[in-house]
Order: sequence, then structure tokens, then C-alpha cells
Amino acid sequence: MASRVDAMRDALDSRTSDQINRRVYVLTIVSTIVLPLSLVTGLFGSNIGVRDGNVLSAGHPVWFLALCGRLALLGWATSAFVHRIRYL
Repeated sequence: MASRVDAMRDALDSRTSDQINRRVYVLTIVSTIVLPLSLVTGLFGSNIGVRDGNVLSAGHPVWFLALCGRLALLGWATSAFVHRIRYL
């Protein structure tokens, strides 16, 4: 009887693990698609005001480039931190 219960428990644990793995896989796929899109949307949708007009105008591209540089620096710092704590 105890061996049957252990076998049923193992089967249930295996089934639960498979379900969790499938959900994490789908979440990873969705995140892979959505995160870059939200980054681009946030980057071009940010309201960086300048006195003379649009951020992307030829006279004032510095603010947009500064924002891109800050995002790149943040990505580098996050990557360095993750590698330092040996998470990846």
C-alpha cells in the first residue's frame, strides 16, 4: 500500500512539474516578444521636452541620445551585477 501511495505521489509530482515547466516556457516566449517591444515603445514614447521643438529634430538630438546611453548603461550594470552574483 505504501509503495502505491509513493508511486502515485511521484506521478502527481511529475505531472505538476510538467505543467509548471510548460507555463514557464509560454511565459518566457511571451516575455521574449513583449519586453523588446515595450522598451522600444517606451523609448520613442518618452516625453523629453526641449524649448525649440521635437526631441528627434536635427537641432536637439542630444536628449534622445542621452536617454539611449542611460538605458545602455543600465543594461550593462544589470548584466554585470547578475554575473557578479553568479546568477547566470
